[in-house]
Order: sequence, then C-alpha cells, then structure tokens
Amino acid sequence: MSNAVDQDSTVIEGKSDDDLLCYCDGMGPDGDGLSLERFETEVWNYPELEFDSMLDQLNIGKKCTACLINVESRYYRALQNRPANYVSPNQPEKSSRPTTHPDEPKSLKQKIYGLIDDVAPEQPITRLSVVPCVSGKGVRTVLTLSNCYPEKIGPEVPTYRYELKHRDSTGKLTSEQSFELPAGESRDVEVGPSADGESIVSGSTWVHQTPLAPGYAGSTRPHFKLVSAGGISAVHSQVKNSRVSSQVLARANRTEHHLIHAVNLEDQPNAMSLRIWPLDGDEAKAEVVEHVVPPFGSMIIEIPDVVPEDQTLYKFELSSSLQRRSHIMIADADYGMMSADHF
Repeated sequence: MSNAVDQDSTVIEGKSDDDLLCYCDGMGPDGDGLSLERFETEVWNYPELEFDSMLDQLNIGKKCTACLINVESRYYRALQNRPANYVSPNQPEKSSRPTTHPDEPKSLKQKIYGLIDDVAPEQPITRLSVVPCVSGKGVRTVLTLSNCYPEKIGPEVPTYRYELKHRDSTGKLTSEQSFELPAGESRDVEVGPSADGESIVSGSTWVHQTPLAPGYAGSTRPHFKLVSAGGISAVHSQVKNSRVSSQVLARANRTEHHLIHAVNLEDQPNAMSLRIWPLDGDEAKAEVVEHVVPPFGSMIIEIPDVVPEDQTLYKFELSSSLQRRSHIMIADADYGMMSADHF
C-alpha cells in the first residue's frame, strides 16, 4: 500500500504505516484500506470535522463497518493528543477547518443557515441497527446492548434510550420494547421469534438508539449472539448491505447447513436471486435460487450443495431488488453449533 502521508508530517508516535485501521478493499482515500497514521494525521489536519464527516471525507466504515468501534476511539484519542500549536501542512496560514475562513464575509445563504442553527433546538441523532433473529432446533438469539466507553478516552457518555421493534418472518410487528441505559450499563435481551423447536424460523429486531443528552456513543454497537448447545457466535449489527454481494465458502463437511438470513428493509416485496457455482466451475452454469421476501419480512435461505465430491470451495452471489440486511450462517447437522457473519 502506498504511503499517502508526507514523511515530514507530524503524527502520533508509535504507529506504523503498515497498521491498518480499515482493511476493506475499495475503502479509504486510495481504495486499499486506511492506515492508522494516515487517519490520525487527517484528524489533526481537520480537528473541527465531526466524526461522521471524517468518515465521509476518508471513505471508511462504509462496507463491512467492523472498524467503526476502533475508528471512533482513535478519532477522539487523536483529538486529545493534537498539540495546541499544531499547524496543518495543507493549510499553514489558515484555520485547519476545510470551510470558510472566520475572517471572510459570509454569504446570505450562510447567514440564514447560521440563524437557523442559533434558534433551532439541538436534535439528537437516532442510530438504527437491524439484527437477524433465529429460533428453533435448540438455537436462540440474544441481543446485547452496551453504553460503556473507556474512561481513558475521556468523552462524556449520555444516557441512551433504546427502542426495539420485533418482527416475524412476514414483517408483522410482534412486540416493542423501550428502556434507557445510563453510562456504564449494558443489557441482554432475548429477541428470537417464536418457534416449535422442530424447525428453524427467522425474524428481525430493529434497534433505534437515541442519546438523551449531548455526548458520545457507547463503546459498542448492538451485537447479536446465536446461542446453541455447542457454543455462542457474536456479531455486531449493521443497517444495510449493498444490493449485490458475493462470498467464497468451503464445504469441508457435507452435513453442514449453509444458510443466508436476509431481512427486507423496505415496505415493498423484495425479490432476491441467489447464484451458486463451484469456484473452479463455469459461472455461466451457476445454479439459481429465487425468493421474494415480504415487506419488512425476513427469510432463511438454504444454499444448495453444488460442489463436486473432490472439491470444497464454491462461490455465491446474492442480489436483491431493494435494500436488505443479510448474513451468512453455518450450522452443523443437528444445529448444535451455529455461527454467523455479515457479507
């Protein structure tokens, strides 16, 4: 990876150019991830950019989002460690904020927006996460919510209100919950849909997280845990996928269940097409499985075994007509162990 930071730029000590903060292909300013050094330098250069604006400027946390917890911590740590006399090499004679210089006259539009900002009340940002829920065959889903923040980072943490909306596979709202979590507290919530135990069923929980005072988010986003007799698989929540995504998997054990859990995020039927083919095979001959997920509904799609006996690797591609949230799930023959990951 090329080093986009000037060698004479001042950065936080103890970081290597090879230490990546965001690893996803296609992310980062150069499309090949983002180093810790580059990120911290950008925070020093533009200290008045808010966290979400910095993510947009550097194009990070837009794909799998697994880095966001570390990114948020690094962002506030970099702000704390920025020397008071630091001058951005990009703007040596001006304010480090990439906006209008404070001494420059404001346009009429800027004056109007400023007046609105002065008189309008502050509006908290509600974050939405969508969690897949699975029940049956000894598997249950537990949602973990945490409003903790490492004290050494320093920012104030407000109380958060959580509103949970539970939906079954048809998209019907089955129940709602609302509660508050003060700083330093966490809670586990059973969120799996009703099941008879003989079959595996799907559902979803929509998590709305709203701060009740100025401050910063807790140290963890919502996580869901698939709890079974043989173990627990924990994955952080997200809002949505791209409409087309693919993955390579291995069928090392032919008795395993390879599954996709898909949630329709919109109020219209969502057509989904799953294509599967051996990794060394002809993609033009891919097997195709099609489903329609009802509005706000969910579905567990079993991936058919198309891999020859002498091979293990295969590739699949899932496309949808509307926005979705989807996960790969793998279970053993009797669902005694089940794991999940986003893709």
